[in-house]
Amino acid sequence: MTTLTAPAPQVAVEAPSRVLMATDLSRPAKRAARYLARLPFPSPPAVRLTKSVELPPGSLSFCLGDEWPPLMASCRDAADAAVAEEATVFADLTQHVSTSVLHGSTAEELLAEAGRFRADLVVVGAVGHNAVERALLGSTSDRLATHAACPVLVVRGTADPDATVDELDATGGDAGAPDRPPRLLIGCDGSAGGTDAAYALAGFDWPEGTRVTLLSLTLPDPPEWAFADSSGAVSAEKYAAMCQAVRDRCEGAVQAASTPFRERGYDVRTEVAETDHVGEALCDRAAAEDADLLVVADRGRNLWSRFLVGSTSRFVLRHSARPVWLHRSGRG
Repeated sequence: MTTLTAPAPQVAVEAPSRVLMATDLSRPAKRAARYLARLPFPSPPAVRLTKSVELPPGSLSFCLGDEWPPLMASCRDAADAAVAEEATVFADLTQHVSTSVLHGSTAEELLAEAGRFRADLVVVGAVGHNAVERALLGSTSDRLATHAACPVLVVRGTADPDATVDELDATGGDAGAPDRPPRLLIGCDGSAGGTDAAYALAGFDWPEGTRVTLLSLTLPDPPEWAFADSSGAVSAEKYAAMCQAVRDRCEGAVQAASTPFRERGYDVRTEVAETDHVGEALCDRAAAEDADLLVVADRGRNLWSRFLVGSTSRFVLRHSARPVWLHRSGRG
């Protein structure tokens, strides 16, 4: 009989300490910055607020002549001033705030800056007030979420997209309901990366009463022919054992991931459930629970991954109306 066990968790329970906040100074980006500023880091992180600016093509210099240099200087000065003003939102979070204005292709420059800064978390805002907008994540947010080497937090808000900055400040940028403790929904896929995601989130100083739901989703039992031998015969015993092993692994995964939260006295709930579409089920559950953060691991797949079409993490990024923490830990 084959036995599948949950991966051993990381020993360290650590929140990120170096955060790159990518901004274009739009309302979604401002909302994301305010969400970040309200995360309960255990100690003040180093935050770099970064904007990438695509300057006018150099061919215009021929037309503008002597006016070109001061025009470029004016563009850079305006961007520097705007980013510096936006950085004040982190005043209560940390004194370790730096800013940078990059010039060139937005996503590529931001990814390079994340590497130079040694970021262990990248934060980006995204539109998402209806299904169409959520499906169109945005080229910059999409590329950052897809290619960053560290965890990525994609923040969407459900508030009025035309809210003023003062209104965003008053609501926390949609950072969660102010009249109740936070609610976290963590998807556990039975991989080491999934367990690492839970341990990373447990590193924050969540307030008393925080509710943490650890959910492991499996597809319905696969067809028996998947376990047929060379003669086409199917061992009923082997089939039943493998299906039970998957369920046991999922149960082990949620229990292992729940350990650091239980040790800190949070309201912890664990569940293993079947679904025909893991990504859709996670998004629906996050909405039903009014979750303030949906956490998924980008690496690691369960035994039935070959039956899945597409990426669960990518589906969640594109369809969740809630902020999404896409975790990357280097473990499968």
